[in-house]
Amino acid sequence: MHEVTEQLARESGGRLGRALDLVEELVHRRYEKELADPAEQKRLLLPLSTFYKRMDELRLSDILRGTTRQRASQASKPRSRTRTRRR
Repeated sequence: MHEVTEQLARESGGRLGRALDLVEELVHRRYEKELADPAEQKRLLLPLSTFYKRMDELRLSDILRGTTRQRASQASKPRSRTRTRRR
């Protein structure tokens, strides 16, 4: 979850639904053999509600919401014609 959150925070429009898709893809790639066993599949693939709960507990959903909010805030600000140099 942390790895996916870091990736989405760098991209535009990181959303929790996209995070779920990416986490599931990552689990399938990394644990392909283990997922053949139904018991392991149940253990490795989280139900949707558990995924969102864990994202909240780890404060990862805050990171994604924050970055989206920050991007939206920046996008709504008028840009000046002259650029100032940031330090």
